Amino acid sequence: MIASFFELGGKLMVCAPCIEARKILKDDLIPEARIISGGTLVAESISADSVLTY
Repeated sequence: MIASFFELGGKLMVCAPCIEARKILKDDLIPEARIISGGTLVAESISADSVLTY
């Protein structure tokens, strides 16, 4: 399912402050994950057609 998500143009953006607080390392993420600042996450979420958060 994740392959289809990326094939259809989906982007996986990960909030840097969120992963730092949880002690998650970049190496723990899949290669397609893009680590972004909290402010960028907010801006991207506002401009996106849809957002899935977990």
